[in-house]
Amino acid sequence: MNSKQHFFILLVLFVTFSGTLFAQITTGQNQRSSEYNDDENYAASQILEGIDPKMDLYEKELPLDAFEKAVLRNMILDFEKNKLAIQQDEKIDYMDKKQNLLTLADKFLKDLEEILSKEKISNFNSLYFDPDIDKKIKKESRKRKRKKD
Repeated sequence: MNSKQHFFILLVLFVTFSGTLFAQITTGQNQRSSEYNDDENYAASQILEGIDPKMDLYEKELPLDAFEKAVLRNMILDFEKNKLAIQQDEKIDYMDKKQNLLTLADKFLKDLEEILSKEKISNFNSLYFDPDIDKKIKKESRKRKRKKD
């Protein structure tokens, strides 16, 4: 074989394998970007992931019946999604975002009055807006594990 044939064979192999490799790299990048960079879906999944342990705590501390728990869960999900949408909106300046979040929180509290008593709302506020709520949930889960053993 002469050098032209060697060059041609190497060129064909290079084009074939580099195209396959490039396709694999871009496909992997697209999967990761759609999986992890879709902020709305990621944030919604984080909200959903964290709500069930909190609902168990609310049910125990307030106490809630099954209907109140279901309605409250949906109200919290809506509130959190709306709050996140306001926070992520880059077209709104800081002061307008702050005002919109206060308005949203007021509406949320008024909606709570339709399903919960004033005492339960007061207890809910102290739990929901408590920065140490995650610590309380972990503590409750440790207690439950100890009781099972």
